[in-house]
Amino acid sequence: MRLHDLASTYDVLLTLEMTFLLVVLLRFLWVLRLNRYFNVLYFTLMGSFRLLVPYIIFLLCVLSCCAVITQNLWGIFNERYRSFAGAFLASAQALTGAPEIEFWLRKGSDWSIVYFIVYYFCVALLLPRVCIGIFMESYRIAILKIGNPGEEKETWGISKYLGWLFQCCPTCFKNKLGLIEEESDDANGSRRN
Repeated sequence: MRLHDLASTYDVLLTLEMTFLLVVLLRFLWVLRLNRYFNVLYFTLMGSFRLLVPYIIFLLCVLSCCAVITQNLWGIFNERYRSFAGAFLASAQALTGAPEIEFWLRKGSDWSIVYFIVYYFCVALLLPRVCIGIFMESYRIAILKIGNPGEEKETWGISKYLGWLFQCCPTCFKNKLGLIEEESDDANGSRRN
């Protein structure tokens, strides 16, 4: 097995490991929702997914454009940039501060410097701020929906824990358990006024 094949296998395994750890983290957060603070965090993450999907699609488009540019600029100098997949992976890993930046600057062409400045302005500075903005908006909506956990002084009763446990179940099942009585009483009270 050649060294290049070993390195590309390592990159694939690293990507698979990151994906697996993300799934494990989401399952772990689901269990931690019993704590009110983690419940707010969970609702923040779930609320942000509808905004994160277009953001991730846009990020993939930007990284694809960066991959095409790096493939054209440095494909003749470095074997890693000769294929689109290698250039895409190198562009994505450059966000973590991989040593490829030294390679970009050593080539010393004017286009390398321009690409370096535009890449770090757009991809490393602007796009993470957009992601943070999405999470902040989702957190605001979660606090408005379920309340600030630090201000609540009441303790959770069995109905709140059952509501937490069965929140993914259909409404007819929740009605049989009596988990929606408070919401329906509030709705009837507001209709009478």
